[in-house]
Amino acid sequence: MTPHYFGECFGWLHHAAGGRGVVLCPAFGVEELVTHRFLRRLATDLAAAGMPALRFDYHGTGNSLGSDYDPDRVNAWLSSVRQAVECLRRETGVREVALVGFRLGALLATTAAAELGDISKLALVGPVISGKTYVRELKALSTLSEESAGIAKGDASTFASDADGIEVTGFTLTRETLDSLQRINLSALQNKPASSVLVLGRDKVAADSRLVEHLRGLGCTVGHEVLPGYAEMAWNSSIAELPEDAFSSLIRWLAQDMPAQTAVPPHPLPSSLRTADWMEEAVRFGRNEGLFGVRCLPSSPRHEHVVLFVNHGADHHIGWARMHVAFARKFAADGIASFRIDVAGLGDSPARPGEQENRLYRSESTEDVSAAVDWLQQQGYSKFIVIGHCAGSYLAFYSALRDPRIGGLVMVNLQRFFWQEGDSLEVAFRKRYRSTDWYFHMLHDSQVWRRILRGEVDVRGIGWALAKQLTKRGKSVLSRGLARVSGTESNSQKVVRWFRELAQRGTRVLLIYSEEDVGLDELILHCGARAKRITTQSNIQLQILDGADHNITPQWARERYFGLLTSYLNAVSSGR
Repeated sequence: MTPHYFGECFGWLHHAAGGRGVVLCPAFGVEELVTHRFLRRLATDLAAAGMPALRFDYHGTGNSLGSDYDPDRVNAWLSSVRQAVECLRRETGVREVALVGFRLGALLATTAAAELGDISKLALVGPVISGKTYVRELKALSTLSEESAGIAKGDASTFASDADGIEVTGFTLTRETLDSLQRINLSALQNKPASSVLVLGRDKVAADSRLVEHLRGLGCTVGHEVLPGYAEMAWNSSIAELPEDAFSSLIRWLAQDMPAQTAVPPHPLPSSLRTADWMEEAVRFGRNEGLFGVRCLPSSPRHEHVVLFVNHGADHHIGWARMHVAFARKFAADGIASFRIDVAGLGDSPARPGEQENRLYRSESTEDVSAAVDWLQQQGYSKFIVIGHCAGSYLAFYSALRDPRIGGLVMVNLQRFFWQEGDSLEVAFRKRYRSTDWYFHMLHDSQVWRRILRGEVDVRGIGWALAKQLTKRGKSVLSRGLARVSGTESNSQKVVRWFRELAQRGTRVLLIYSEEDVGLDELILHCGARAKRITTQSNIQLQILDGADHNITPQWARERYFGLLTSYLNAVSSGR
């Protein structure tokens, strides 16, 4: 597979010699984040079956140019689909092109196909049929995600009201974008999008019969099936799985009656994108160039340091809500270079032979971070700062301990200092409570007591979580006492020693926590309240983000987070 840019969009071309190529149109927002690796898997399987495949980021998404706030988003997305079709034809010489769309991508793929008039096959996976219905779903999801994350609204919100737009899990849809979406309805489509259409419903949710009948009325041959495992696939990128044969039926359908092709020899594809402020390039690095990253270079370098973004949990290199892309380009505008990477088994870096995909908290991943530092060193950099969030902060911490070249370390909402094989990510994600100190603070709030009396609070679950955390704190105190007596070292003493070693080495450490994040319990457990056992070191600092959720989702919280990073980078650069 080859990373490349076409126009202002970024994509991956999976080479094959068949006469029918496939363009994969992704979902939008968090649905794209959690399905990203499954589209890579599908594209790889399509190429293995002889069909070249192109997966890509719409304009204003992923690694492409633009942002959520640019005007005319829906037309820009439709233009991205058309450009992807043109790119696939130009680079591979295929005689036919098929489109596969996921969720919103299905709506866009069908609309674009009806305009193009030359798409041979069209597959719709869990399709959005009505833009108006989709907007209602997004509004409900926006409210639900804010409530479940405890995100404050009011003057901290990006938009004053729904009339201005909505923010959904960190992705913004302006009023113009919402209005444009609401005008699209596949059940009112007037032109045949493709001769052959396959509609794949989500698990036990059958394909929409009205859409099937409408497409048949337009002259399409329409099949409808169910994609097994889709509901789980679209829930959480860190633990989502699909059955091995989930795409088998789709691939067979796409390969039916595939024409032969005179293969176009592969040739170099554009691997960089340039603006007035920055230039980005897609990079393969590491052993056998098996790892992937995107380097962002400032047009006017003003800092010696380079920032290395590691995976935020299992999200690929763009980060949660595309945060790493936005930050990298802002850094570049301020003269700071950066490199956002996928470690092996995550995002666009395949797992090593014999290893499992999508595994977090792997000690071997520190080797990938060092490989990124090696590559950056070959480009002439000598001062390195690593930024990690959630499981990425665990990786950043152990990478800094392993590699003395890392002179700066930012750890955001670290959940665990220690991880053992067999620990369950699924339990951690499905039963995530807030920090112990936050619950004790809220006991002074009369509104909380009223909610308890109305049965709106999971008192038993919260009580169990609090008891578990307080028991852990007691055991930690006991283990430190026993360690002193026996002359051994407890886990908490190891953590404190490691931080002191980093400080003595001159590594500047910034710890950032959302005020309600349960990871604060882990920090208190090992480092004391306000991390007092380690912040006595002048180059170790703790910052708390009031009102933010674990992922630092809303725009106002990300702006505060970016402000903390900017202050930290300026301090590092000036030696303060």
